[in-house]
Parts: sequence; C-alpha cells; structure tokens
Amino acid sequence: MRDDDLWALEIRFWKDGAEFYREFMADEGLMSFAAPVGMLDKRKTLKSLSGTPRWKRVRFARKKAVRPNPHCAVLAYRVKAARGARDSYDATCLSCYVRAGRAWKLVAHQQMPGH
Repeated sequence: MRDDDLWALEIRFWKDGAEFYREFMADEGLMSFAAPVGMLDKRKTLKSLSGTPRWKRVRFARKKAVRPNPHCAVLAYRVKAARGARDSYDATCLSCYVRAGRAWKLVAHQQMPGH
C-alpha cells in the first residue's frame, strides 16, 4: 500500500463511523486520548462512537510516514478538525498500522491536543 492510501485510511478514521472502525481497526487496537477519555480498546472505541457526531472538516499538516518494515507503518501529523461552524480541534497525532494479509489495520492511535 502506498503512503497516499494510508493517509486516505487515516482521514476516514476521523470522518467515518463505527462500521469503518469495525473493519479497519485491529481487534487488539488501542486509542489514547487526553483525560477524561484516556485509553480505549476496540470495544470501548466502538461504543464511544455511538451518537457522537463525526468530524466534517479535517486538515492534516506536517505529515510524516515511517515504515520500519514491510508490515508496519507509522503516521505522524498535526490535525485541525471541526464538527461544525463554531468548534475547532487541534492536536498532534500518531497512528500505527500493521498489515493483516492484504489489508492494513490501525493498531494504535494517540492524540495530544494543542500544538
């Protein structure tokens, strides 16, 4: 998979809902957010998406992709996202993907609010 394809997956994690997460998040995947959310496994992540509006506008900056081996990719970036006209969210993010057969799965994602 090309880096552009991984970035396309990453943006879908911001914009798409539970069905996308169910398919493309690894069963052992973890998400890490600032308090009060904290660490979420896949089950808790899927539950947290219920009734939560998804991001409408998402912009990545300072994108870096690292591939330590052919079965692993790490994406690092800054994000500016908004759900509506009045809210805005800025964070530094790190995501790790692993190859599972022909598919790539998100195994870890961390957000640090602010720049």
